[in-house]
Amino acid sequence: MTHTPTAPAQHYLDVPGQPRRVRITCPRCNYPHTYAAPRYRTSNTATQVCGITGQLITITGLERTA
Repeated sequence: MTHTPTAPAQHYLDVPGQPRRVRITCPRCNYPHTYAAPRYRTSNTATQVCGITGQLITITGLERTA
């Protein structure tokens, strides 16, 4: 079993009429990525796939609004 690297949520992008998104700096490739971050969630972490390497990363520090 391999360790999934974590990345803290840096800031949110709120655009009217679009889903909320969060920006992170990827721990796998060190490039910025933007992922969907639903406003209503039950956990402050999410697992996503790096768009460049195709490997899993865990986003931490997401706002919890459940």
